[in-house]
Amino acid sequence: MGKPINNAIKLPIIFIKLLADLRRQKRFMRLHIEPIIKLAAPSNDSTLSDKDFIKINRYYGLAVPAILGESFCVLRGSSMTYSERWVSTCQGAITGLFDDFFDDLKLPEEQIVRLVNNPEGIVPSSSNEKLFLEFYKIVLQKAAFPNSIKKQLMLVHKAQVASVEQEDPKIDASRIWEITRLKGGDSVLFYRTAFDNLPVEGGGGCFISVGFCYAT
Repeated sequence: MGKPINNAIKLPIIFIKLLADLRRQKRFMRLHIEPIIKLAAPSNDSTLSDKDFIKINRYYGLAVPAILGESFCVLRGSSMTYSERWVSTCQGAITGLFDDFFDDLKLPEEQIVRLVNNPEGIVPSSSNEKLFLEFYKIVLQKAAFPNSIKKQLMLVHKAQVASVEQEDPKIDASRIWEITRLKGGDSVLFYRTAFDNLPVEGGGGCFISVGFCYAT
């Protein structure tokens, strides 16, 4: 009986914390992210859809810091800093825009690589690219380890390219699972790079992802 009772006590506490984290993140977004979006909307050349703004405001931009990011902070034992919240929020904001490079805009692979590795040297060719670069430059400016972020985003890019294989009706189920696992795992590790303490593979207090354990 002890375990169910303990769980019944813990669940409301977890739920209350989740609501508080979401409220905190919503305030941050109203103050810092909404002004950026409002400036981008009037000059939209149609490469930014309502779906993109919804993903930023209601999904990735909100949930990546408030749920996943706060979970990382609980595991490491210290609260999210102001700069970490900026980085995590902007990582969430670029998630849908980055997906658009593959799904909607069909950008050449070499263009995506340039956007990731050399954002300062890119003149955006669309409103989507412009907004992506605005958020991405904030990520790199405020992050403790910007090179780790670039490296991990390139792994997400690699997983995105591999996911095209899933359109093949003859693809083996084991390959589908491998692609899905790598894409999800690399995305989680990308969001982990927002934080000032680098993960240590095989560490003590740990977070389980993609089949290995690392200290938070």
